Amino acid sequence: MLKNSTIDKENNIFDLVRSKCNIVDVVSHYVKLTQRGRNYVGLCPFHDDKNLGNFSVSPEKQIFNCFACNTKGDALTFVKKIENISYLDAARKICEIEGITIPELDNISYKKINPKLEKAYEILNDISNFYSLSLFQSKEGEKALKYLHDRGLSDEIIRKFSIGYSFNDGSKIIEFLTKEKKYSLQDIDLTGIIDLKNNSLIDKNRGRIAFSIKNEEGKVVGFSCRIFGDAKSESKYVNTPSTIAFNKSSILYNFYDAQYNARKVNYIYVLEGFMDVIACYRAGETSCVALMGTAFTKEHLELLKSLGVEIRICLDLDNPGQIGDKRIVDMLEKENISYLLVDNDVDFKYKDCDEIITNLGEERLRKYLNKLIDLPRWMINYFKKTTDLSNIVNKQKMVEYFAKYISRGDVLAEYYLHLVAEATNLSENSILNTVSEFQNEQIEPLKKEIINDEPTPKKQKVSNLAYGNLKEKRLLNLESQVFYYLLRKKDARSEFLSKMNCFYSKNFEDLYNLVLSYLKDVDDSESVEIEKFIKYIEESDTKDKDKLLEILNRIDKLKVRDPYSKEIIDELIISIKKELDILTINKSNDELISKLEDNPDSKAEILELLSSKIHKKVQLVESRRKSNGNNQAKKEVD
Repeated sequence: MLKNSTIDKENNIFDLVRSKCNIVDVVSHYVKLTQRGRNYVGLCPFHDDKNLGNFSVSPEKQIFNCFACNTKGDALTFVKKIENISYLDAARKICEIEGITIPELDNISYKKINPKLEKAYEILNDISNFYSLSLFQSKEGEKALKYLHDRGLSDEIIRKFSIGYSFNDGSKIIEFLTKEKKYSLQDIDLTGIIDLKNNSLIDKNRGRIAFSIKNEEGKVVGFSCRIFGDAKSESKYVNTPSTIAFNKSSILYNFYDAQYNARKVNYIYVLEGFMDVIACYRAGETSCVALMGTAFTKEHLELLKSLGVEIRICLDLDNPGQIGDKRIVDMLEKENISYLLVDNDVDFKYKDCDEIITNLGEERLRKYLNKLIDLPRWMINYFKKTTDLSNIVNKQKMVEYFAKYISRGDVLAEYYLHLVAEATNLSENSILNTVSEFQNEQIEPLKKEIINDEPTPKKQKVSNLAYGNLKEKRLLNLESQVFYYLLRKKDARSEFLSKMNCFYSKNFEDLYNLVLSYLKDVDDSESVEIEKFIKYIEESDTKDKDKLLEILNRIDKLKVRDPYSKEIIDELIISIKKELDILTINKSNDELISKLEDNPDSKAEILELLSSKIHKKVQLVESRRKSNGNNQAKKEVD
């Protein structure tokens, strides 16, 4: 019995429920448990468990834990997860199982917890239903329905994923909500479909196909709405803005449905867009979620982590998608979560699951999804696809990246060595030597710091765009000119992508990746709108935002004398490659000179090699001088 309890917060009620229930009784309601010592064991209900010892319940600690899928918690967490309900409903269910009476729990409602949020959920559900009726039962919706059918979506799939249509005039839905459902404009404003602050009372989603988005509890929280057919608009998609119910950085599309299937098959695919999820569902793969056009976040990570299954990463095959894949891998590895990647070495041009099923069919999509590889193999493919491996600097980067795999001495090391040699056209011996030198470069400064305890000297600050050293300044200035054109011309980006596709400066590389991601959101327009791009960076979770924004500002204000042309970009790329070769030779020469004193027996051999390197550098510098002279002469003639 409860004594004089005054409940004013839901956590107080949850604590009371926890103190009154026995977790063994609660879990036994769903799982057959066997006592083993002080604990109870059974088969885990959250994945396809075959081992009786994986899932354990402790009556002493009042917790459960699965050592296989890492799902754990108290009685409330268990019921919430297995029933897929809210904590409040889970508390009520526990009281029902245990025969507990808590008057305060019977009296409390969602409205008392957060009335605005509950109201938003209610209206969003009504909007979703209205959109569905508009699609299936109106003359205007017929064209949208035909478009979906032509895309391969059956009525069953359309209803399964709560897809609808918003009338073109944008007023019918508002009239329905205010007159028939009796909602106030203030309440409707909570959903994000109108903008009451700016006195805009027309549905933002009007004239579009509407995809309902649900949270992990299955509640509609927002919409992503797409133009179709011959419709012309500023953007392909209109998405619900951040509201009391919707924050796309914490929601994975289709998580509510996919979580059950994920625990059955013990894996889940992470895709890029909701059409990819639907494509996979059509191909028979039901354990899939999507990011919905945002970067992978800690909130996404926590959702996936709660499943305790293998993560299969499958973002788009274009450059931004591949960068996104690597970002997910980095976050999963920090949390020690099991993952594989869908093979990115493909023999087709299509970039995502939706395009694959549309052009190649369901069987080819299934084959694509089922070809899984580990990170090193994926990175080999990534370097080959996105990097100019005829460039010595890029070869060096690839060898250094794979140093940890080549040097670890296991069975796969020789295999990776062979793959890197094949991709870079370097001999295996030269790669092994480079790996050895690279590891020494990493280890020696650390050893010196530990043994001598000497403070690390501060780097000299240089005032150029990419904050490099003086020897690199010419290269960085060339890269900044290229970047200037990339921001303004789609053709410049295509040319750069085909001939270079990466920057020497890490700051430029980070900024370039942001440009690609931004352009994907705006359907790859001709030029980057700087103000919108700045806002995009500010709202992202990118590191060193201030530095990147400062660099962007300087690039945008560059004074270039030449209007854009393909020849301009080609000349700049050729010049950049020459500068990279010169920098590489400088580094090599420094290393050779340092070896002269330590290797007197090899002095003649080293001097001969040094002479050939210097000769090569002289040729490059002379080529640079002639190129500059010819360009200057051309300008004078023009």
